[in-house]
Amino acid sequence: MTGPLNNTDLPGDEYRQFPYKAGQPEDSNIALCRETCNNETRCVAWTYVRAGDPNVPRCSLKDGIPNTNPNNHCVSGMKSSTNFIIDRSKTGGDGNQGTVSGMLPLRKGETMVTVRVFVDHSIVEAFAQGGRSAITSRIYTDPSDDGVGIINQGSMPIMANVIVWEMDTCWM
Repeated sequence: MTGPLNNTDLPGDEYRQFPYKAGQPEDSNIALCRETCNNETRCVAWTYVRAGDPNVPRCSLKDGIPNTNPNNHCVSGMKSSTNFIIDRSKTGGDGNQGTVSGMLPLRKGETMVTVRVFVDHSIVEAFAQGGRSAITSRIYTDPSDDGVGIINQGSMPIMANVIVWEMDTCWM
């Protein structure tokens, strides 16, 4: 399960909502909302709505994963998601060889992940599911480096369709 995503709403796809008593600690309410979703088979995402929108704090359980929407009154999370990672462990240069990651929520019924990767010398940009998740990283490569890899560590099978475009220099 992912989250919580603070100040984020997942509007729509609610199958059940329940209120909390005003004045209860927000952290406890968020944890309970998340735990309730985790314990219900139908639930794939949740949103905790803070007091003030409209009045009473509440939990919305969802059977789909809508697009995220910034909202200061909400905290959301998803059961079904995967880490989307750029692994810089085999790069050199600046000494920063960790990973850069983002969450990629998988919607109900999704069985394929589409990834577009753009590499321009020291910048790598990766977009998954049409831009639903995007990450950018600076990578210092060795001049002999000539590859990009895709690794699946989950249960979803990989079908790769790789197209490489080489760009001409901008210098005339």
